[in-house]
Formats: sequence, C-alpha cells, structure tokens
Amino acid sequence: MVSDEPLSSPRYAYRDSRLEGLWKTEGEKNVIYVYAVYDARGRGSMLVFGRDEKGGIGHDYWDYLITRTSKHTYLNVSPRDPISRRQLQSSHGKAYVFFEYHFSWFGEVVLSPVGGPAFSEAIEKKKLHGKNEFLTTTISRENPERILQLLENSKPKDVLMSGFRVRKIGGP
Repeated sequence: MVSDEPLSSPRYAYRDSRLEGLWKTEGEKNVIYVYAVYDARGRGSMLVFGRDEKGGIGHDYWDYLITRTSKHTYLNVSPRDPISRRQLQSSHGKAYVFFEYHFSWFGEVVLSPVGGPAFSEAIEKKKLHGKNEFLTTTISRENPERILQLLENSKPKDVLMSGFRVRKIGGP
C-alpha cells in the first residue's frame, strides 16, 4: 500500500533513538544493510544498501518519521532522489509506505509492511479515497486519521503483511 500522506504530521513525529545505527537482514538470496540516523532537527533518514542482481552494490535513500498510537508504532518511509553525488532531494511525487514495528525480546526490530485486503475493500466500498491496481493499493487525498482508524480497528492479518526482522550490528 502507498499513500500520498504520512500517518501523522512530521511536526509531531516521535523520535525513536533505538532505531539509529547500522542494521542487517539476511534474505534467501542476499544481505541488506540499513543505516538509520536523525539530523539536528529530528528528521530521520536511512541508507539501504546491499548487493544488487548484477553483483554490484545497490542503494536507496529514504526519509522516515514515526507515528505512535495507543496500540502500535508505525514507520512512515518516503524515497529520496539523488540529484548529484553529494545531494539528495525529496521525491517529486511524495509517496509513503508504512511499516508496523516493534522490538523482539532479542533486540531485533520486527517490521511488518502495511497493506492487505482491508485497504482494497475500503477503496472498493468508497470508505477510503484511492485506487486498486495490479498488486498495489494507492491511498490518495485521504485524512491520515481515517487510515489509522482502519489500521487500529482491523485484525492484523487483514492490514499487515508478512514481517521480517533486522538485527543491529553497529551504533550511530
């Protein structure tokens, strides 16, 4: 699921300093690293890198902010576009992808992408503004409170996809 708005205002974003540092996740075919930091104003940024399909190093840059509710904590991530070797800019078409996250007993972060049948049904029934395309649900011009309400009042299996774990391997 993709949205044109974050789940909460960046002005009131929660800062989770436990996320800062170097993280690692191992998939079936590759290893991915994530380096997450906050700037002086409290805005989160991350660099995601690992081997690409051609055997080289692939990388992406993302901004992030945290939304906390009484039940869950969500990571709102938005891509950044490189404009030169030293500069990045916000993506032209602002898009947010959401992950519910929590820490395991072993200190790993368990991330579950937000998506699933509840969102496509809500769009079909005109409870949320957006469109369903092949394998993608896009929410647009929607009040974030309505998205959060659907997230918080639905069964996790209807709004959260299969999760994955990342393990911290270094400090900020």
